[in-house]
Amino acid sequence: MSRLIKSLGFENLSFHYEGQEPLLKNINFVFPVFNSRSSQDKASHSQTIERRRTASRQAEIVVIRGTLGSGSSTLLQILAGLQIPTSGSYLINGIPVEKMSFEEFLPFRLRIGYGFGMGGLICNRTLFENLVLPLNYHKFCSQQEATDHVLTLMDRFDLMKYKDLRIAYVSPSHRKITVLIRAVIMKPEVLLLDDPNIRVSTEIQQMYAELLREQINNGNLHTIFITSFDESFFSYFDYTSIYIEGTKLITMHEFKH
Repeated sequence: MSRLIKSLGFENLSFHYEGQEPLLKNINFVFPVFNSRSSQDKASHSQTIERRRTASRQAEIVVIRGTLGSGSSTLLQILAGLQIPTSGSYLINGIPVEKMSFEEFLPFRLRIGYGFGMGGLICNRTLFENLVLPLNYHKFCSQQEATDHVLTLMDRFDLMKYKDLRIAYVSPSHRKITVLIRAVIMKPEVLLLDDPNIRVSTEIQQMYAELLREQINNGNLHTIFITSFDESFFSYFDYTSIYIEGTKLITMHEFKH
């Protein structure tokens, strides 16, 4: 699959919510995005199990770290195009997003998957309808292929018995699993996950990590950004950390497992 998203960066970017102090201020930063050569070098020094090394050769896993309220979730929302910088630019492939028309930004948006907390699901739709909707709306595949794809994933994560229920009638755990599945339903290149381990069991975290490895190894997914105060999920991968220090971003060292 031809890669569309080749670089992500900030140019003199600042962001603040109305009436609040800046979370990010005058940031110039190039985010780690998959590079086959650097990823192979990184994997060659890893002492991890083979499946983890295989994924790390083909993807960049980036953990955004910061104290509570430092803006890690907001940073992911900017990368998703859901928040507009107060000033400066968010660049995709060197092009300022704020200068793109809706039609120009749409191909990038469709290759960015995101799962934020417990939100984003449509209240008056069933779990199945929430998952199949983006596939059908964007004509990602035929309706039958979309149905088969969604049902396969729902069965894999033991959601079939809840597929015809609206989100108000399922547990927070099943709602969270649905959010996580929907984040990858269109096989994105770049994935943004905000607290993916919240309200899901260790078993589900392992299953989801395996699903991500499959998408990485199939050549679809090449870069994952994760925010979490709990290391239980991103510890399944080799990863690079970016720290939010004050209003700045700092790349530290790569963690090896």
